[in-house]
Amino acid sequence: MPEIEVREAERPERHDPPSSTRVLGVDPGFRAVGLVVLDFATDGLRLIHRERVTTSTADGDPGTRLDRIGLRIHSVFSAHLPDLVGIEDVTNVGHAKGETSSAATNQIEVPGIVRGLALCYGSPPVYRVPTNSGRMALFGRGKSRGKDKGDVLARASELLGARRLNHEEADAVATAFGAFAAYVRARRRKR
Repeated sequence: MPEIEVREAERPERHDPPSSTRVLGVDPGFRAVGLVVLDFATDGLRLIHRERVTTSTADGDPGTRLDRIGLRIHSVFSAHLPDLVGIEDVTNVGHAKGETSSAATNQIEVPGIVRGLALCYGSPPVYRVPTNSGRMALFGRGKSRGKDKGDVLARASELLGARRLNHEEADAVATAFGAFAAYVRARRRKR
């Protein structure tokens, strides 16, 4: 198993304008994890990175599969240094038909991996974003009711001008929007 480099918990410097907030959105799963990095800037929204990490039983036991997912998330953290992180909270959502208990377990373990890596990269705030909150942030208040995965995919692709986003990436985009909205609300409360 490849080693993960652990760094001191300090905020690394980025060369972006200070008027932007970089957000890592994570759609956890066992068969597929969606990862996106968005810059919310005063001059617009930019898609920095998108990725779908897939695993299957052919990749080995659940621990090996989690290692693969963890290494990809680590790579995204180190390459893009997010200011905050959003993880879709799927604990209240019914699991897909045929999904195993190990898949449900992974939706708990992936957030643990993300939180651990956040500690290694300056401790950016980590928000658990309920699915409906992410969709509300993506579509606007009152407009998310009845939206399904296809609607989320179309809206995320439209906002980012990205062709060929997959469902996991689109869910990660909605999660990033939800995390950014929660971050803005928290900052307003502090004033």
